[in-house]
Amino acid sequence: MAECNYKSRVDNLLNNLSNSSNVVLDYKLDNVTQAVALLNLKPKAKIITVAGTNGKGSTVHALKYLALAAKLKVATFTSPHLHCVCERININDADITYQDLFYAITYIMPKLAEQKIAITYFELLFLAALYLFQQQKLDLIILEVGIGGRLDATNSIKCDMAIIVTINYDHCHILGNTLKQILSEKAGILHTNCTLGASKEIDKEGYLASLVDKLGITWWEPQGTIPIITNLTYPSINAYLAVTALDKLFNLKSLLEMKEIIKVLKTHQPMARFEKFTWQTHTIILDVAHNPESVANLMQKLQTQSYNLVNALFCVKDTKDFMEILKISKPYIHKWLLPLNEEFGPIAKVLKPHLNAIFVPLDIKLILQDLPDNSTLVVFGTFPLVANVRTQIINEINFVNKG
Repeated sequence: MAECNYKSRVDNLLNNLSNSSNVVLDYKLDNVTQAVALLNLKPKAKIITVAGTNGKGSTVHALKYLALAAKLKVATFTSPHLHCVCERININDADITYQDLFYAITYIMPKLAEQKIAITYFELLFLAALYLFQQQKLDLIILEVGIGGRLDATNSIKCDMAIIVTINYDHCHILGNTLKQILSEKAGILHTNCTLGASKEIDKEGYLASLVDKLGITWWEPQGTIPIITNLTYPSINAYLAVTALDKLFNLKSLLEMKEIIKVLKTHQPMARFEKFTWQTHTIILDVAHNPESVANLMQKLQTQSYNLVNALFCVKDTKDFMEILKISKPYIHKWLLPLNEEFGPIAKVLKPHLNAIFVPLDIKLILQDLPDNSTLVVFGTFPLVANVRTQIINEINFVNKG
């Protein structure tokens, strides 16, 4: 059967699950924990689980490529995806195929149905990842938490090492309205047999230090002996966390020289994290910044690198603190553009009264043709918006990727 046919079948299965009235997104671990036990999916490899408000994806990315450079067999589970759901499950730097995913799903779902275990879209993909990881001989599995940590599906598997990258406001309707509440949810991935990697700066009220003492675990910070790494498209602290984590688990610095480590980090940079393209005289920057902290980092980078005449194509979900995002970003943006189509139009109309913006069709070449020469377009916000634009760019030969 052709891969496109497997894609159609997987899409149907996932869509049916997403639309099922029997599955309620309740953020509990009970069902997925039962499923892991029923299917006997406990991995044998070392496990690093990465949580945090921002920086999870880039930290996982750095961990993966450093581990691969050190000749380790490594698999990752990440979310959300940009272009294809298969991106979420990656084994030795290869995304799984739709055929792989189809066979995993059709193995798992009947067994859960027999036991009347209901799961969500995210939980099914996580179980599929564990099932596919079992088919491989792996040294390391890296899990990116979806939301929070304590009640996230990834926490049904106890990690050897937990990394918490940053703590800030996002998903407050689920995680709580204070930084302490948010931190307590993310720190839910900790348990008595793991170590913690995090900067002490995220623990301003001392909650994490108390929890670490209670659990009797080791808390390590990124090592100061690592040279300053410049020209990354994401915060360097994420790279330092990755290097230190792998050094502690696998003695990375005995496997790779520091110049090799730095080369790996600079060569392999993640998609849609200050990712730059050019078209004629224009610069296009793609970034999935979609909460106040990540948007502030994006705007600071734009200012630091002195981009000319910055225009923004922007949209976020209405569950985000878009008023705070706009407050942070307005001083840096010359002209605002809002995508007007079936997917983004409704929220764009909500944003319009708060911006001196114009609606535009979601056609990147038409948008650029209407901008002044030598200007910059930053596309940021929700993953689907950035993914839509990135798809248009990579399918058009006249765009040049500048990293």
